[in-house]
This record gives sequence, C-alpha cells and structure tokens, in this order.
Amino acid sequence: MWASLQGFFSQNTQSFVSGNYSGNVNSNNHTVNHYYYGSSGSNSKEPEFHWMVAYSRNDTFTGRKDIIAHLKELLEDRNYSRVALYGLGGAGKTQIALEYVHQCKGLSHVFWVHGSSFLKFGEDYRRIFQTVGISHGGPEPSENEQLSEVKKWFESPASGSWIMILDNADNEADFSGNKSPVSRFVPQSSSGKIVITTRSRVVASRQGCNVVEVGKMPAEEARELFFQRFGSTVRLQDHDFEAVDMLLDALDQLPLAIAGASAFMTETQTLPSEYWRIFQESDKRRKALLSEQFCDIRREVDMTESILSTYFITFERIKEQNPKGADLLRLIAFFDRHKIPEELFLKSGLEGMDHPIEFRRAIGTLLSFSLVTQAEDTPVYELHRLVQHSIQVYLSQEEVCKWRRIGLMVVSRLFPHYEHNVRHICATYLPHALAIVKNSDDPLASPVRYRVSMYLCDVGYYSEAEIQIRRCIQLEADADEKDPGSLARYGLLAAVLQARGRYEEAEKIGRHVLEGRENALGPDHIDTLASVSSLALVLGLLGKHVEAERLNRRALEGRQKILGPRNVDTLASLSNLSLVLRDLGRYDEAESLSRRALEGREEALGPEHPDTLNSLSVLVWILDVLGKYDEGERTNQRALDARQRVLGPGHPDTLSSLHRHGFVLRRLGKYAEAEKFYRNALEGREKKLGPEHPDTLSSVDDWAMVLLDLGKYAEAEQSARRALEGYRKLRGPDHPSTFMAMGNLGSVLQKLGRYDEAETMLRMAVGGSEKVLGPESMVTLLSANNLALLLHHLGCFEESEKLQRRVFENREKTFGPMNAATLSSLKNLASVLRDQGKNKETEEMLLRALKCCTELYGEEHIEALTCAEDLALFLYFRQGYQEAENMQKRVLEGRKKKVGLDHPNTLISANNLAAILADLGRYEEAEKLCRWAFEGSERVLGLAHPQTLRNLKNLASLLQRAEESGEAVGLPQHPQDFEGHVI
Repeated sequence: MWASLQGFFSQNTQSFVSGNYSGNVNSNNHTVNHYYYGSSGSNSKEPEFHWMVAYSRNDTFTGRKDIIAHLKELLEDRNYSRVALYGLGGAGKTQIALEYVHQCKGLSHVFWVHGSSFLKFGEDYRRIFQTVGISHGGPEPSENEQLSEVKKWFESPASGSWIMILDNADNEADFSGNKSPVSRFVPQSSSGKIVITTRSRVVASRQGCNVVEVGKMPAEEARELFFQRFGSTVRLQDHDFEAVDMLLDALDQLPLAIAGASAFMTETQTLPSEYWRIFQESDKRRKALLSEQFCDIRREVDMTESILSTYFITFERIKEQNPKGADLLRLIAFFDRHKIPEELFLKSGLEGMDHPIEFRRAIGTLLSFSLVTQAEDTPVYELHRLVQHSIQVYLSQEEVCKWRRIGLMVVSRLFPHYEHNVRHICATYLPHALAIVKNSDDPLASPVRYRVSMYLCDVGYYSEAEIQIRRCIQLEADADEKDPGSLARYGLLAAVLQARGRYEEAEKIGRHVLEGRENALGPDHIDTLASVSSLALVLGLLGKHVEAERLNRRALEGRQKILGPRNVDTLASLSNLSLVLRDLGRYDEAESLSRRALEGREEALGPEHPDTLNSLSVLVWILDVLGKYDEGERTNQRALDARQRVLGPGHPDTLSSLHRHGFVLRRLGKYAEAEKFYRNALEGREKKLGPEHPDTLSSVDDWAMVLLDLGKYAEAEQSARRALEGYRKLRGPDHPSTFMAMGNLGSVLQKLGRYDEAETMLRMAVGGSEKVLGPESMVTLLSANNLALLLHHLGCFEESEKLQRRVFENREKTFGPMNAATLSSLKNLASVLRDQGKNKETEEMLLRALKCCTELYGEEHIEALTCAEDLALFLYFRQGYQEAENMQKRVLEGRKKKVGLDHPNTLISANNLAAILADLGRYEEAEKLCRWAFEGSERVLGLAHPQTLRNLKNLASLLQRAEESGEAVGLPQHPQDFEGHVI
C-alpha cells in the first residue's frame, strides 16, 4: 500500500506534496482545495495511518470544549457511527471538526471529504482511491466505479480504523435517499466513524446521525476569540472594551461574524469603538460592514467570504428545494425578527400558506436550516439577526420593494383598529407593524401608522404615538385639511399631545378639528360631538372650566339625543362633566353625575374596562373634596388593583392611581405610607412621561407636601422648588398649577423658619391667583389660608383673622360644615381668635371643630388630634390645667403613635404638655419633656431653627422658675445663637 502511495505522489508532484501546505490547483478545469497528506507513523514498527485533511490546524481556535468532548464521547460509543455537527452557517462547525481530527491525529485514518456538491465529493473520493492504493483488476475503472470502490474499501476490514469528515453537507437533494448522488457512496460500515457538518437537520436525519447542535459561542469564549483574531498592538481604552462586548452581542457571538469583524478592524487599523459607531449609524452602514470580504484559509476556496454572504448558499438551496419556503423567508425578513406569530404566515396570502401540509413543508425547511427557530410548544418563531440582514442584502432593490410592500399589505390586514377587546392582537403585531413601516413612504403605511398610534397612545407610549401620527400626517400631506380622514388624523394628534401634557398645542389643534368637522359634517354629527368632548377635556386641564362645562354639556346632550343615555360615549361625557363640576366647586352635582357614569360603564363595559376604571378615578377626586376619605381609599384601591392587572404597573393611568392613593393616605394621616406611594408614582412618571410632564410635576409637588408632613423640611424644599420651576417653565407664571406650587413652597419656607421668604412667596401666590382665577377660587383660598397661618405665627393677628374669616366663610358655603377644608379653616380661625383674647367665640369654634373632626375621622386621626391640642391649649390659657393636661397627654401619645417620636409636631406637643405641667408645679416631669423636645428639635431641625430656639428658651425659663440656676448654667452653650434669640 505504501509503495502505491509513493508512486501516486511521484506522478502528481505538481499537485500535492506529502505533509506540506499547497496552494489551490486546477484539476479537470475545476477548482479544488489544498490538502495535507501524509502518514502518521515515524518508523515501520508503528501503525501507519493516512492523514488526508483539507486544512492546517487553526491556531486561533477557541473554546467549544464541551462540544468536542460530547463529540468524542459519541464517537467512542459503539452504538454511534455517525454524528452530525448541525447549526447555522458561520457557527463554526467546520472548525470544530477540524480541531477534533487534529486532536485525534495518529489514532486512525482521517479523511476530509467536501459534501457541498457531488462534484467536490467525487474529487475527494477519487483522491482517496489513489491515496489508499485500492487494487483493482481489469481495465481502469470509471469515475463512478472509483467512488464505489472507495465505499467498498471503507466498508471492508482492510480499511481498519478511520474517521471521515463530510463537510458542508447542506444540499438535501444529494442526500434525499439511498440512491441519491452522495448518499449512495457514503459507507455503512460500523468500523469507521463519520462526522457530518451540515446546516440542514434533514440531511442529519436522513443520514441517521446523532445530532450535536452548534450554536453561538458563550460570551467569554466569543470575547477570547475576538482578541485572538484582532491582534492589534494599539492600547485599547475602556470604551473600546465596552464596544467589543456590545458588538459581540449584536453579532450573536457567531465565530464567522467575529472573525470577519476582527479581520476588518485589523486590516484597516480600526478601533473597536469606531467600528461599533459605524455599525450603529444605520442599517445601510451595518449591512455594508457585514458584507465586507475577508480571507479565511480554512474555508472552501470557492465560497464567498463575508459575514453575510455565508448565508447566500443556504438561500440558494432553499430556492431550489422549496420555493414556497424561500418566499416565506423573503417576507419575514422585513418584520421584526422576534416573536413572529404563525398566524402572520398563515394569513400572509402567499401561495400554499393556507394549506397545512404546504405550510409545514415551507416552515420546516427554514427550521431545518436554523434560519428560524420556534419557541417551545408555541406557534411563535424567531429569525436569526444576521440572517435577516443577509436576506435584505441578498435581494435586489426591486425585490426589496416588492417584499416590503407585501409585508405592509399583510400587516395592514392584520393590525386592527384599536379597541380594548383587541388589545392583545395589537400587542402581538405591534413590533412587526413598526418594523414594516420604518422608513416607508408607501401610501399604504399611512393607515397602519394611524392604527399603531391609536394603540400606542392608549397603552401609554405617548412619545412613540406622536412619532407615528405625525409621520402619518406627513404621508398624507397632499390631502385636503377639511377631508374627514385628515381631520381624524389631526384629532388623534391632539389626543396624543394632550396625553403628553402639551395642552396648549392640543387645544389649538382641537379647535381646528372641531371647526372643520362642524363645517363638513354639521354641529350634531357624532364625530363633531367627539371633537367637542375632546376639546372640553383639554380646556379642563388648562383651567378653563367655564368653557369646558359648556362644551361638555353640549357633547352630553348631543350624545344622549343621538346615541341614548346608556351609550358608552354618552357615559364618557357624563364622567367628564362631573370632573369639571368638581373643579367648579359644585361637588354634590359632580358626585351624582360621577356615580351615574360609573354605574353605566360597569353595566355596559364591565368592572375592569379601562373606561370604567377612569370613572372610578374621577369619583375618587370628588370624594376627596367631599371629605369622604375612607370611601375614597377603598374606591382608589379597587382602581389601582384593577389597573395593575389590566394595564400593567408602568401604564400612566396605573401611576395616576398610585399617586392618588398617596393623596388619599395623606388625607387619612398615614404619612409614611403616603410617602411610599408618592415616591413610587414619581419614579414611574419620570421614567414613563419624562421629568417635565405635568403629571410628573404634580407628583413632585405633592411629594413635597408629604415630606413636610413627615418633618423632612430640607427635602420638602428641594422638591417644592423643583415643582415651581417646572410649572413656571411649562405653564408660565399665571397658571393655577404655578400658584399652587408657590403656595406650597411658601408653607415649606415657613416650616424652615425663613419667614420673610415665605411671606413674599405666599403674597405672590394670593395676589396672582386672585387676579387670574378670582378671589373665591380653590387655589386662591388655599394660598390665602397659608398666608393667614404665617401672619398669625408672625403676630399679625388682625390681618390673619380677616383672611381666615374669608377662607372659612367661602369654604363653608362651598363645601358645607362637615368638610376637611372647612374644618381646617375653622380651627385656624379659632386659633387666631384665641391669641386675640376673643375667648367665647374661640371656645365655641374649638368645640365645634373637635366634634366635627371626631365624627368625620375618629378620635385618633391626625386632624382630630390637632383639634384636641388646640382645645387643650385654650383650656390651659383659661387656667383649666387639669382638663388641659389630660387632653394634651392624649394628643402627645396619639402623635407618637401616628407620626413618630422625632416628628416636629410630636416635639411641639411635648413642649406644650411641659408648659401645662410646669404651671401645675410638676417641674421634674416638665423638665424631662422640655429637654426631650429641645434635643429632638436640635437633632431633626438643627440648632438655628426657630422651633429649636424656642424650645431652648422654654427650657431655660422652666429651670429659672424652678430656681435651679445651677442647671440653667449647664444648658447647651451656643453663644452665637443663644444671645441673639433667647436672652
């Protein structure tokens, strides 16, 4: 045998050299690959094995240890004689096989046979025929006879131990049966082992292989491979390493893609960060980079060498084997590659897709070649990232346009007009609709964008919804602005802008749409009434409540007449009107309409429809101003729970319920719980809506107030200033929200002891809101109340009383006597009357306030405790010490329980009780409380805070009264503050 081999080499010296690397040569006018030939034996006593391998060992081969170990384990098992390395093109199947045989060198014969075509297979078999010196009698055998002889040799005992690598066996036609071109020559002997590398699971199955699937590399192995191939001596920066990680992820960690990218960087001296920047610029740039040619000496010489072109061979195979599968692949290349529903294929309109057998054959072909994968046990598919890019490069520009339009037609049929009951369908097709309309100027994209925008707006993706509707309007730029379709598009844009908090823009467009529909359709057309209702909603948000009421009543009356009182649109108008009436202070009517709307929507739509939940939320706001906090908490909890289930935790409406729950809890005196809800709502709104959205600023402002309640004054100031600046920037200086934020900041500044700043801010709020909103508006009265409290604190009793009477009388008239706001004003008025010595009127008001507060909230509520403390102090000033002591002790214990030991209001209650005890001559108890109040204030508020200084002064006074001057000397010494405020 060896003599025959030597003779073969001597006759073919131009083509092959034993043991040496040779370049490409031509044989029979066909390109062939270079081979390594030789014998593994070093002397005649050792067994000699033929080594016929196409490529040298890959010195940059990295990882894949688990796959190679599994491959060895299978091939060492007598039960397995054939193993297929199966996977997507570029996954590294050939390199794994190459590394495997080099690790096995010297243990058996090794033969490398190309299986990509019968022609290449035949050439390699004829080389084996010559190499192993197969003897034959008679005339020279034909080429096919040589192939048969090689098969027989493999199957005979004479062949001994051998391994055959059948590389790139992808053409299913060559392996379709025992008589097919390649299959009939593949040996059946169990004495040898065959490793097939293939992209086709069908080939692996038909050859009876145990399949080893080859996918992407693990992240660490992919990184190691990149840096082995990159080989740059340039010192990389941190952003280069970050770019490598992102690039490897974008390339799905496929070895061929990594080799191609690193080759380009090496050859062009491009740093990874620059390559990644170009890669991200656009689809066009990305595809250009992935189409760059590079050299890989361990691939068949006639195979195109770029990252994407490796898939072109597979596409050609599919076109030949299953044209319907090829059409399906062309179509899905233009959708989003993730979560592609099977329904999209079945209803695509492509030939054969509505036939179950034809469809299974088509999709089966794509699955077989790993071009698409199927989620386990679900009719959902995914297209490989690089396959998607390569198809779009593979197709001509004409074909790209053709298949993109077909895809657009499919999505246009399947993406529905948004209604709540089809939201799951919209969610399924949304990513594919977005992908197919991207950069599309096709007129057919316009209605798709419109429907997509409707859905995005409803699910809370407002900025994305605006992008889609504006692009839709651009595509229809030539349409008449008075055309019903054009008005509908602008109407949707107005709704989106309203959702984004850009109310002035929404109002302007809304008026334009209403005018256009009135002229085109008439004042009572259902679409006109829809525009009336939408504009009324925006006007309410802008504080234009009178006009908003008029338009809401017009919409309600028109819808009742045309659609009937139980129609869902009529019920929407009912709910909207109730909200406006609430803003106008007509609470009883607002509550009645709100309950009617809620009842109707529950009956018509069900208890968890988003519109029903909107009515629940409107009712919560009305219950708040009516002081029905317990019912408000229950109602809002129901809305919050349902919205979290139906809409999800991040939906803007869910976040509104989260914010509102904080509001209700604050009303109930549950400040710590309220703060958590406010904070969560704020974080969610910042993320979902942005930091300058009106709803976000509302969360900022209200969070400042609960921080104030919790005694966190510094944080409260920071939040209140952010809210004020945000409203000024967004709404201007004369908007109700701006005046509210001014008043809130003034209250915070007062608590911080910065009285001059607080007074300036509060007078600005009162003056501005009186001028813009009127003296009896809710915003004006709230600011006036806060200013009155400050003036009282500063000793300006007469002006404070005047303001408090005005606020109390307006609130009692508007809200009634059993209302939180009315009771608050009653207490504040009583306090300023007390300090002016108007005792009879003070006592009447304090008793009334305590009685109402207890009935409304219960004895342990924060507001009830405040009323009790006001009465206790009044009794104390009237020398009713014992009764005052009992009441003040109850207040102190209640505040400890409700807001904690270190809350400033708890410390004030301790100081007040100390004063009562001192007048009762119980100095030791009083001193203990005084010291606790002072130390707590110093710790929580700081020494310079007026409350701390007052507590220090009270302690000094107490010690002097007890004639304990020695202890007075032992007081904490802070000369710079002590002398200026206490002496």
